[in-house]
Amino acid sequence: DLTDDEIMGLLMYHVAPSIRTYNNLMMIAPGDVKTMVPALPITVSTGTDGDVLLNGKVKITTPDIEASNGIIQVIDQVIIPPIDPPAPAPVTPEPTLKPTEAITPEPTLKPTGSPIAQVDTKTPTLEP
Repeated sequence: DLTDDEIMGLLMYHVAPSIRTYNNLMMIAPGDVKTMVPALPITVSTGTDGDVLLNGKVKITTPDIEASNGIIQVIDQVIIPPIDPPAPAPVTPEPTLKPTEAITPEPTLKPTGSPIAQVDTKTPTLEP
């Protein structure tokens, strides 16, 4: 059984954010079409008979039905997302300290409250 979120994800996997006609898909093949599920495109290819295949096996049975919000491609089965979706780019983890390591603070200069020397920049002098 699928949860409501899984059903919504599966439905959104069947929606492309841009309008694609059957001829557009033929020109894309072999290639990918973005879906409304981030990082999970649908692979477009052509079969031995020249038909467009989605994810290698789903055929478009009735192409290019115009709707008020796009174009519908009637398919012969549910498009199943790949089992192993592409892995996101690796992220370099932040360095971590072992429990036995201590953090050594960076040395900083702090004013002591008493200046070492005072310089009078207002009175000119002739001495070098």
